[in-house]
This record gives sequence, C-alpha cells and structure tokens, in this order.
Amino acid sequence: MDLHLTPIPSQDFCVRQTGDDTVFLAESGEQLFDLNEVGSFIWQQMDGNHTLRDILDILCHEYEVEPAQAKADLEIFVEQLVNQKIITLEQSEG
Repeated sequence: MDLHLTPIPSQDFCVRQTGDDTVFLAESGEQLFDLNEVGSFIWQQMDGNHTLRDILDILCHEYEVEPAQAKADLEIFVEQLVNQKIITLEQSEG
C-alpha cells in the first residue's frame, strides 16, 4: 500500500454516527457498511487532507499500537472501503 496516497470519501453515501459507530447508507436507506469505534476514528481522519501515512501515524499515537500491526490493519480496512466504493485513493499534492 502506498502510504503517500490520500483517501477521498465518496459523496454517494449518507453517513450517520450512532454512538461510537459509523453507518453508511445507500440512497435507498439500505445499510451498506458499519464501522466500529476504531474504524470510525480512522474514517474521521479520511477528510481528503490526510495521507495514509498521516492516518497511520495518528492511529499509532491514539491507540498505542505497533506500527507494523497498525499498517496491516489499515491496509485491510482501506481495501474494504475501496471495494465498497466508499473512498477512492489519490496521489497527494506535493
């Protein structure tokens, strides 16, 4: 995974916070994806301004997790969001 990529949220979903969780809804109202507390925290960092490297660093600091484990988990998470078309990955500026 190229950590210099920036995740860009899709505008095709309705996103709702339910406590510590985040739920993605299709226009039909059907629930498509549900994130737990950690997933929701990562999602909040996917604002179009943070690269995957930034998010990895923030994640390691916030949850005191080993970088190798955080990177492996982040890769799986990002792949799921890309496959669901919830985010796209773009080259960072600069």
